[in-house]
Amino acid sequence: DRDVTGVQTCALPISTYMAGIFTGSLLLGAVSDKILGRRRTSLLCFVIIIVFGFATSFAPSYWVFVLCRFVIAIGVAGSNQNCFTILMEYSDTRCRAVLGIITQVAFALFYMLLPLYAYLIRDWPTLQFAFAISSLSLIVYYWILPESSRWLAQNGREEEALDILEGIARCNRRPPPSRAELKSILDESCEPVPEVPAGVITAPLLSSPWMGFKRSEERR
Repeated sequence: DRDVTGVQTCALPISTYMAGIFTGSLLLGAVSDKILGRRRTSLLCFVIIIVFGFATSFAPSYWVFVLCRFVIAIGVAGSNQNCFTILMEYSDTRCRAVLGIITQVAFALFYMLLPLYAYLIRDWPTLQFAFAISSLSLIVYYWILPESSRWLAQNGREEEALDILEGIARCNRRPPPSRAELKSILDESCEPVPEVPAGVITAPLLSSPWMGFKRSEERR
């Protein structure tokens, strides 16, 4: 479009994409908690990413392209948020830090491939189409992504939650615990988290030797 400057051409899609990330993070967390659950919200986000990924490659104008990127960002934020939550809810506390890092490896690897895509494909609609084709791999999550057992239990679907936990034990080649034991674990996980007093989390971080700050009490 002639009314778009060179600076806008680069800056606007980036800022609009980040606005979509903000919007998706703000809305889809609440939607998963109150309405759809983790699995269905994630699958909805995957559909958004795929559909609008292809729409981006056929965008008839710059502004349609920017709009499609905004909607894609909403889907990216919602899928990252909910898939990460599912992973943390099913992970042992000793493994969560490592698993959280591993989830970002695929993200980093794909970003490392972007220059190769751009080097081999010089036409931007074709480049966007290649990205959209790559996103079709998200379809596999329909078969492998479980619903959060914690969310199911909190929404009166305890039997479904127990079935999923038994299925996970079988997948790990472990004898499933008794239903009573699983129910006890599930009830414990659904207990409300106590409120943390203000400053309890941030104070130790800021007083660490790496941050170089000391609490006022220590200075006295």
